[in-house]
Amino acid sequence: MRVIKYSITVLILIAGTALFYLHNKPSFILNSPFFDKYERATDDIIHLLGYTGIRIQNDPLPPDKNWPEAKLMLKSRSLEEITDAVQGNINPAIAWKRPCSIQRWEQLPSFSLTSLQLLQILDICYNKLGFAKEIPPQQKSYKGVFLPGGILSWVRFRLAFLNELINTKIDNPKYIYTLTGDRPLCTEAGETIDSLLDSNNGIIAFNPDWVMPAQPPTTEYEMVKMVLAQSKSPCINEEDIISIHFSKKNHKPFAITEKTIKQWLEQNVPMAGTYLIVSNQPFVLYHELIIKRVLLEGKRTDIQIESVGSAKDLIPSADLKKQEQQVAIILDNLARIFYELTKIKKLASS
Repeated sequence: MRVIKYSITVLILIAGTALFYLHNKPSFILNSPFFDKYERATDDIIHLLGYTGIRIQNDPLPPDKNWPEAKLMLKSRSLEEITDAVQGNINPAIAWKRPCSIQRWEQLPSFSLTSLQLLQILDICYNKLGFAKEIPPQQKSYKGVFLPGGILSWVRFRLAFLNELINTKIDNPKYIYTLTGDRPLCTEAGETIDSLLDSNNGIIAFNPDWVMPAQPPTTEYEMVKMVLAQSKSPCINEEDIISIHFSKKNHKPFAITEKTIKQWLEQNVPMAGTYLIVSNQPFVLYHELIIKRVLLEGKRTDIQIESVGSAKDLIPSADLKKQEQQVAIILDNLARIFYELTKIKKLASS
């Protein structure tokens, strides 16, 4: 009888310890400026929510006098609840995430904010959350490098940073994968003929032997190909550049990073190891997370991803419309980061 009682006591203690650990164990989201180790939003995120009309019920952080009127009240600081809110799943009128039918530079915030409020949001994002910080590589050699597409200026910033890394910090990569789609070029995003051919663009120099094509590019895929021809480092061999091109015929020209990485996995049978993705701020973390999620979905835990990028493009503007555009881009980016964190969390626990 004593043995039975002792066994029951031990089992109760073990079960209690296990439940306590599971309830209090640190999250996989460590060292994050967005959420603490128990997945509760940091004060900086609460401030951003406040500026966009989202507040936490009975939160210990008092409302800022510069916050607009509350439009949505959340129950907690949890990752899932905040992600739902900024994705627009609770109230689409105050979503951070842009609609999937438009591009990043086309979306302006639906909230009416003063220039002071916009600058305060940018100060939090750039200086406290680290989006204005250059992210350098952590090692010297990589199995391959990804160069994502985007608008012309972003592609040039990314290539300029890659050239600098190859010249000073990393070994010449054997494979450089460009990730592009068939998005039509957009004059409103600065993708004009004059910009495409501007050797004094202020971002990256042209190679002296570059020859202008007979027809200018009309799609992101063609533009990325031309920018590489214009400005790639002499250390980059043409045969080392592999285009992962997702055709518009198969899908709308959005979510291209996800689509091209899936295509890369299917078509290239990549080797295990660490790959580098060269992005630019504020998209460095987002690119890393979306590729990590696709790799987890594809059961390729033998492939690691490291994301790097310059922050030279992030200069706060005095122009109100430009400030609105900068805030729209960075809040949309944060909404997508939070979404990827929730997806990775589920995949990691399954």
